[in-house]
Amino acid sequence: MSDDFESLSHEPEGDKKDRQISELQEALAQERDGRKSDRFVAILIAVILLDIHVFTGMPGWGGPIAILALEILLLLVLADKHDVSIVEQWLDKALNNVKGDA
Repeated sequence: MSDDFESLSHEPEGDKKDRQISELQEALAQERDGRKSDRFVAILIAVILLDIHVFTGMPGWGGPIAILALEILLLLVLADKHDVSIVEQWLDKALNNVKGDA
């Protein structure tokens, strides 16, 4: 009789494998998200360094402001593509502040 209860308490082999597969899939998804975020940060740093180099040689403010506006739009698209949610949160806060001031 005790053997019956022991056989019920053991998890079938298929359930263990399914659980392991789902855990591994979750870990892989987290790793991919982390790499996407790292890639976005690297691109952002490269853009900032390039801007510093280019903007120091430009006379006046019209060119740098126009380039900066275009870069912000492109970086927002890139952030969306790389699933960087913090940029969306910052944008929402900034737009709410602008909306509240108006």
